[in-house]
Amino acid sequence: MKPVALGQRTVNRSLSKLIGLLGIVGIFLATGVWLIQGGAVDTRGEISVLHGWLSVLVFGSISTELFVRVILGEKTPVRLSPNGLVDKRYFKEEIPWSAFSRVSVWSHRRNSAIRLQLASEGTHQFGFTGSATITRWFNKSVGLDGLYMTSNDLDISFSELRNLMFTYVKEFQPSALEDGHTLSKSRH
Repeated sequence: MKPVALGQRTVNRSLSKLIGLLGIVGIFLATGVWLIQGGAVDTRGEISVLHGWLSVLVFGSISTELFVRVILGEKTPVRLSPNGLVDKRYFKEEIPWSAFSRVSVWSHRRNSAIRLQLASEGTHQFGFTGSATITRWFNKSVGLDGLYMTSNDLDISFSELRNLMFTYVKEFQPSALEDGHTLSKSRH
């Protein structure tokens, strides 16, 4: 069997998935507003209001990001090529494969993501989008590192995204794979 030459591959966004995510986040945002307005006043009234404000802050930010992606987002946010990875949701520029120190699958409670870890010298070299900077900060605060790539707003399934990513990583940066396996997993 001949090796397949890997060229450039793009992944389109899924407008229906984005709108679905926006709807789900909108429910949590509305619940936060309801809590602020005293909808769940009980013996812990101040705590309910605090939870409401935290919900509005977090889910308001997420809904703004999703709304911007629906209206102004790239139609092809992900591009893989022999040179590197462009994920316009996280990176402002193409990241060469050599900059990745580890690529693995992270799974927790039936949710999976591709964990992208950059070599320490590459972390400051490449520009991150605003949402990636915030996500990295939150992840570090709970002991997680790297960026987590999902297919929640892409027109392919997670298994297709995983297989596509690992095909490119195996070809162009095999040292970034755990134990050389293409379907490696780590659990937290």
